[in-house]
Amino acid sequence: MFFLGYMKLRFFNKLSFLLPLFFQTFISSFFAGHQIWKGSIHNEAGVTIVNNPAQPIYQESILELIPEFIIPGNDIKGQYSFIRLGDMSFDDQGHLYLLDTKDSCVKVFDAQGRYLKKIGRPGQGPGELDGASEIEVANGLIFVSSLAGRKVHIFNIDGDYKKSIPLPGSFIQLRVDRAGNFYGSLFDIFPEGGINKIVQCDPNFNIKKTYASRKLEQARFYGTVLTCVLAKNEDFIVGNPSDYEISIYDRLGELKKIIKKKHPPIKIPDSEIKRLHKMNSLNWEIPEYFDPFNLVYSDDYGRIIVNTHSIAGQKKAFYDVFDDDGKFLASFVLDNYKNIYWKKDRLYAIDEDGEGLPIVRVFKVNWKENLP
Repeated sequence: MFFLGYMKLRFFNKLSFLLPLFFQTFISSFFAGHQIWKGSIHNEAGVTIVNNPAQPIYQESILELIPEFIIPGNDIKGQYSFIRLGDMSFDDQGHLYLLDTKDSCVKVFDAQGRYLKKIGRPGQGPGELDGASEIEVANGLIFVSSLAGRKVHIFNIDGDYKKSIPLPGSFIQLRVDRAGNFYGSLFDIFPEGGINKIVQCDPNFNIKKTYASRKLEQARFYGTVLTCVLAKNEDFIVGNPSDYEISIYDRLGELKKIIKKKHPPIKIPDSEIKRLHKMNSLNWEIPEYFDPFNLVYSDDYGRIIVNTHSIAGQKKAFYDVFDDDGKFLASFVLDNYKNIYWKKDRLYAIDEDGEGLPIVRVFKVNWKENLP
């Protein structure tokens, strides 16, 4: 009996030593690459303020991209090639509308990359798309804006021309809500130095509301402008790249959330600064650091994706991703594509093939399973 009691005591002593070690190992493995969010959320006058730390919840990338296909595919490459792709949008059926700014037309493909039709033609008359710069598909209509012509051409979903509306100025980042209101980034060059505004306009492009504005300083390399995107739920997301701050408005135009993030300055590489000095014949300002970010995107699941910086002519672009609460989840790196679009579980990226011809790469998007 004494011997059995002694053995039991030794067993439980060992167990009491090993169990904490086991749980420590288990917890370390489970939370590898993951840390507790160290930001804060509070309310100010009915507005939710989300303060994010510089470090994300996940230290490793949580994004996996799986190549699916390329547009145009080899079977239609010669017949439906692009000359210069500028922008893209989607209709409710998942059809892809690609604006070829050099060919002055819109080329439409189905969700599997099969060619469907062409809309528009070269020229400067009604429904002619010389100088076209952006496209938006909404409410069964196709909107093609011309920055050079300062107007928006409107077609029905079959491609029939309906009308053109003058723009209130230099207008980019065109968005359209379900009520037919327009949103975008407007440049007013008449005040001294010029002003950049994020505005909402009625269906005739009369300005209804100004969400943000800032004076345009001396022209400079890597100078970014106010940026905006209309989320799937029609929240309007406005980014101010002079500081890392993202404002979210509801469909009535009321500010409901501000997302902030600490951002240690990222220095522009010396090699890039030397290159800029060599080409600086217009005496533009050459900054020492990148702005906190360039562009803001939103996917169909409420994530906000921020392009923080990229270097002209280099291969990589850097991004942060936030969940629908505004918490900083992770950072990731993509190839430096000319343009990207997040659509459901796919990423569409405008790129070039080995011959320098424009193509669209289509990827299946997998966010890792432990993504909140």
